[in-house]
Amino acid sequence: MDTAYTAAKAVKVTYADVKPPVLTIKEAVQAKMIFPPQADDFIVGDPDGRTFTSFDMHSLSSLH
Repeated sequence: MDTAYTAAKAVKVTYADVKPPVLTIKEAVQAKMIFPPQADDFIVGDPDGRTFTSFDMHSLSSLH
C-alpha cells in the first residue's frame, strides 16, 4: 500500500485547453451548452395503418 501511495503522489497531471466550469443555467445558455428543444409528440406504432387504433399518439407533457 505504501508503494502505491508513493507512486500516486509522484504522478503529475497537466491539462491542455482547460475551459472554465459552467456552474449556472445562465452560463450554460451563454455557452450554448443547452439541449435542443424536444418534440411535443411522438408516435408509437403504424400511423399509416387502416384504423386509428393501430397507433397511439403520446404527448410528452402528459408523461411527466
